Amino acid sequence: MKKLFSIIIPCYNNREYIEAAVKSCFNQGLVSSCYEIIVVDDGSTDGSGEIINKFKNHPNVHILAQKNQGVSIARKNGVDIASAKYVIFLDADDCLQKNTLADIKSEIFKHKNVMWFAFPIKRVSEDGTDIKHIDSSALSSYKYDNNICLSPREAFVMYKRKQLPPVICASVFDRNLIKSVEFPTGRFEDSRIFYSLLRMGHSVMLLKSGAYLYYHRQRSFMNHEWNAEKWIMYAQARLDCICAEREILGESKSLIESTTRFYYSLKYLGYLHSDDCRYSVPVAIIENGGVKYSTSFFREFYARCRACIVKYLKKVN
Repeated sequence: MKKLFSIIIPCYNNREYIEAAVKSCFNQGLVSSCYEIIVVDDGSTDGSGEIINKFKNHPNVHILAQKNQGVSIARKNGVDIASAKYVIFLDADDCLQKNTLADIKSEIFKHKNVMWFAFPIKRVSEDGTDIKHIDSSALSSYKYDNNICLSPREAFVMYKRKQLPPVICASVFDRNLIKSVEFPTGRFEDSRIFYSLLRMGHSVMLLKSGAYLYYHRQRSFMNHEWNAEKWIMYAQARLDCICAEREILGESKSLIESTTRFYYSLKYLGYLHSDDCRYSVPVAIIENGGVKYSTSFFREFYARCRACIVKYLKKVN
């Protein structure tokens, strides 16, 4: 019998959390023949390999050790050896809520022509309690009231309304679909793959059952300070987003204006760090990306800001 789910867990220096991540996969209410867990040790140096090897004799666990190449390559290599019909990505410091896959299994069988499913995300603290209020830059919790299939346009609109996260965790992919996607290196790779899938014209079905438990870890990349490297990677992801919106929703005044604001924000960032040539790279990414930004809009925006400042100074003086 062919397995239904391949759960791929890339791991780099997650000794504290990897065991809980793997064990959460055992608690999915599935028979053993229904799933496999592929743990990719991405050259860990903190002893994660020792924890992973505790599961080496488990019939459902496959371990792949590689030199450190980053999470995208680790995921891709996991996909390459996956044997199930569907693929799920789980980060080594997160978990799947109990019985999540059993809950969504029946819906997947009802919609065999759908190649991409998304299920809820529950943001939790280190001790497992729900987080109600988080920083606006962090990934929020997401829940869906109904099982509904969205076109790429509908999905992108939901994303813009912050009702659908640009991530590939908390998703179930047909293995043939995810194998056809390029796995970009660097960070913000989830967002870039999300935009790529929509640009390829794939619909996504939202499922109300189950949950991906996304733990708030202070040491995660998304919580690190914004240095030149992070800005470069963010600029590339933002460019992908701009191109996806243009292709899916069409060129619009609001898109040009938001692109312009982002472009000049990067210009200003480069000015603030003029002693570091790396900060000129994000600007070059946008300039060479074939997108539209408006110098006239920026001049109008600057003039409005200047007028407001002058008006305020007159008032206080």
